[in-house]
Amino acid sequence: MPAYAIQQPELQSFPQENRQPELPSRVCEELDACTETGRVERNKLKAFLLETGIRSITEMDYPLRQAYKEYLDQHIQKPERYLKAYDRVKQHSIREQMQTLAGRQQCRWQLEDRILFLPYHPDPTIVAEFDSVWNRPNMVWDFARTCSQTLKHQIFITLNAVIERFKEPRRREQRLSGLQFLYDFCTEKRIADIEKLEMEQIKEFETWLEREGRTNSESRKQQMLPILNFCRKTVFLQNEEIHWDANIWYLERLHLPKNRVNPSGSFTSISFLEIVRPDNRRYAQEYMKYQFGITGQAVSTLVVKYEGIRNFLVWLGQEDISVCECSENRIDTYLEQLQERGIIAKTFNEYLAGIHHFFRFLVVRGHLEQVPFHPEYHQKKVIPKHHDRSVSQEVCMEMLSKLHLLPEDQWCMYLHLWCLGLRISEVCTLKGNAYYRQGTG
Repeated sequence: MPAYAIQQPELQSFPQENRQPELPSRVCEELDACTETGRVERNKLKAFLLETGIRSITEMDYPLRQAYKEYLDQHIQKPERYLKAYDRVKQHSIREQMQTLAGRQQCRWQLEDRILFLPYHPDPTIVAEFDSVWNRPNMVWDFARTCSQTLKHQIFITLNAVIERFKEPRRREQRLSGLQFLYDFCTEKRIADIEKLEMEQIKEFETWLEREGRTNSESRKQQMLPILNFCRKTVFLQNEEIHWDANIWYLERLHLPKNRVNPSGSFTSISFLEIVRPDNRRYAQEYMKYQFGITGQAVSTLVVKYEGIRNFLVWLGQEDISVCECSENRIDTYLEQLQERGIIAKTFNEYLAGIHHFFRFLVVRGHLEQVPFHPEYHQKKVIPKHHDRSVSQEVCMEMLSKLHLLPEDQWCMYLHLWCLGLRISEVCTLKGNAYYRQGTG
């Protein structure tokens, strides 16, 4: 602990500018070695450090910086350059420490119950990136506050991800400010785990942004909101083990075989947020864990099947009914409402099969004794229908004659569709190494 931390909470008297500091020779030598600051700024800092009992500039940290700022505010009208000098000295100290193994251990950027200041990051490249915005509030991260340790860990790894990923200053500022507002919101509302945020809490966060986050304009609020999904995704992907109880799963973390994932598909996550009853949500998570881990079905097939089950569980949640207490009459009512929506027979049967399979899973897992309904009573007859989607030869020839008017990538895509019979999704995923020369032709 720095020596100043065991002194009186508030300095009783601050040194005057004309007072000669009597600092230990080591501190004077360390301050004089920092050539990035002027003599006047160093003398002012020396005068302040005299009262703190600092034995080395390595003991300088953010709380002492705040005390120095209060001192400057009392004695100087424009203290920015003196405060900047404090930061230069601290950064110089970190660079010197990083040259030794013990120093690198001491300066590690890690989660601790203390305040982290981004300009004091041990990576000089990152420090340089924040040099022009060092005085903004989103540079200060208080991990000493009273809140869940899980929340602190999630905010910390997201903070590092924002620093690493977002290099454009404006987008980085939006993500840092949004993350700080999210941290404040979760602390105030006693939210212990961001992965388990409920739908109502997400809506409350949007309202809180407008009130506490001072985001008066709608555009500013929309700039802040993406941090929530970025935080959840970062945490889910970086967990040592997959958190199957998270309210949103990101499929990238599951490392599924390529034959189960369509590269041109848009399915990147699965949400359980809409299922409000905790028990129904838990059953749905167990079911999808089984689907992804045991079955070999394609992701698109599983997601479509899950959407039908999720809609059924959401409907049950509106009347606060557990799926294990659902009667046959209740299921009949739901299926009747489903038919009233005008869903075609094939899609209706797929929904019916998905719900039936879900109930069979609950029976196997011991949550139910038997499936409460008979799907064959509700199945609809599917009449095959041929869709004539062929393109006439005249249209094809007209397209070929005008291909030169299109950009090169588009007419190449059309030729693949016309000549090879590939599907659009397959054409969109072609890469340069998809071609090879066969023989000498």
